[in-house]
Amino acid sequence: MKDRLILEIKGISCGYGRRIVLTGVSLQIERGEFLGIIGPNGSGKTTLLRAISGFLPLVKGHITFEGQRREQITRREQAQKIAVVTQSSEQTPLFSVEEYVVLGRLPYRDNLQFMETARDIEVAQQTMALTGIKHLRGRMMGELSGGERQLVSVARAIAQEPRLLLLDEPTAHLDIGHQVQIMDLLRQLNRDHSLTIVMV
Repeated sequence: MKDRLILEIKGISCGYGRRIVLTGVSLQIERGEFLGIIGPNGSGKTTLLRAISGFLPLVKGHITFEGQRREQITRREQAQKIAVVTQSSEQTPLFSVEEYVVLGRLPYRDNLQFMETARDIEVAQQTMALTGIKHLRGRMMGELSGGERQLVSVARAIAQEPRLLLLDEPTAHLDIGHQVQIMDLLRQLNRDHSLTIVMV
């Protein structure tokens, strides 16, 4: 079973400053799983995702990703292996859709590399086709609806070629059509590409 685990959380406690939100949380996630985290507002769902992704330091316990302790993994390696999609935001970056998706390739660039490679463009094109947003490639992010922006955010995350995708209420505030579209896309990524997904 150990070799099937992509993520192991053992007795973690974490929070914000002196306010501890999670205490003694343990969890094992196998490769290719699609796991939903549910609970009332304020129960620590987002805090758990932030702990997994490394945005929050742990007070106790440890997190192991693919057999390595989280603190042993460099930020660059982590960005190549774990992608995060947050809730749809009203703030829109000043990029075209294609430029925004290509940003998902940043973890693969060398320190002094400022331009994307042919491989970066190829992955971005494939990802836009996979997520059904290729027709939006030239549009500015500010011109898109909330649902379209969220699809683009998923595309950018997929362009990272992660092994684990973390999503924090990705369909919140979206109309039912885009909710269904995003959930169908996530099921396809999990089923056809064996992507491990953890979603609040």
